[in-house]
Amino acid sequence: MWVGGWALPALGHPVTIFLNYRGVLVGSRTKAASLTERQGLIAELLASGGTVLICPLCMKHYGKSEAELLNSLQIDNPTKTGAALFRQGSQALGW
Repeated sequence: MWVGGWALPALGHPVTIFLNYRGVLVGSRTKAASLTERQGLIAELLASGGTVLICPLCMKHYGKSEAELLNSLQIDNPTKTGAALFRQGSQALGW
């Protein structure tokens, strides 16, 4: 998905990323020095119209607060997940 940048939203294909487990650290300002490249990719996705959801239970587990999140990240809930997963024509990729 990283290949070719974030062209998918511009082509009308919405992209949503869900940060869970240690992925929540990528969404934290407190890790900016060690995760600059990954946070840059998130910023590019957001600028192209993508969405980044973050797991609230994982945030709690790693001691991260909403105030520490990068701008425009959304704390996830079932409604947001459902809207992204079950949007007409949507496809999911996980690993």
